[in-house]
Amino acid sequence: MNDGHKTETVVPEPALEEITPPNDAVTRRPRHAQYAKTAIRTVVLYDLAETTTHADITDVVRGGMLLEVLIKTHDRSAQISFLHAESAQAFYNHVRRHDLYIRQKRVNIKWSDRQCVLPGHVSHKIGSGATRNLIVRRCSPEVTAESIRDDLEHIHNLVIIRISFEAGSCFIQTNSVYNAMFARTCMMSRYKYKGSKVEWDADGCTAPLESLVVSKTQARAAAAWSKVELTAMANRFHILDPGGLSSEDTDETDTFASQP
Repeated sequence: MNDGHKTETVVPEPALEEITPPNDAVTRRPRHAQYAKTAIRTVVLYDLAETTTHADITDVVRGGMLLEVLIKTHDRSAQISFLHAESAQAFYNHVRRHDLYIRQKRVNIKWSDRQCVLPGHVSHKIGSGATRNLIVRRCSPEVTAESIRDDLEHIHNLVIIRISFEAGSCFIQTNSVYNAMFARTCMMSRYKYKGSKVEWDADGCTAPLESLVVSKTQARAAAAWSKVELTAMANRFHILDPGGLSSEDTDETDTFASQP
């Protein structure tokens, strides 16, 4: 976890089909827009495809606002922290019931043994509208996706998932509310953004879970077709290779990507 998100070891209840988080884990104070500091809000997607990116994760996670998404390259997993414990619970149950496919590969879900702790100042900012995404309105012509990445590359653990431009505005998706707060402060302090307005954008992961329902038959068919294509390609190169190298002669490297 980054410096802004302290973690503490929490042992959730056993990963049963239905897990009900403690009542105090979902406590919210709507009047002052305060949210639970500690909660069972972090899940882990594992058995990911080697090329899985942060964009692949945020494209399929639904049901609630996210605090942070972290990809762990060494074990091909993604740690996902929701703002609300009930959102994490609903997503967990949904994946257990309906399965989840990322890059034509079925992935598994479990509760993380290290739950995200929400600092008070971040909670306050979220109450004022902060999310992990930004909009830069009235962009200067000199602002490009590359220049934005250069301006923000110094922010530790910040992953810029996507940058797009539309109607004079720039839309920036990141992996973390806390890091997006730093990014916004940084951009507002730079001269090139003086004529712009840096605002918070909606988190697409708040879309209903129902939008994730995909026919298992369709998902399995896509996975099967992908395997057929890979087999055909392997056979074609095997024919062209006079040496006929076996898998024991090749040097496999880790191509698991942590950024898009």
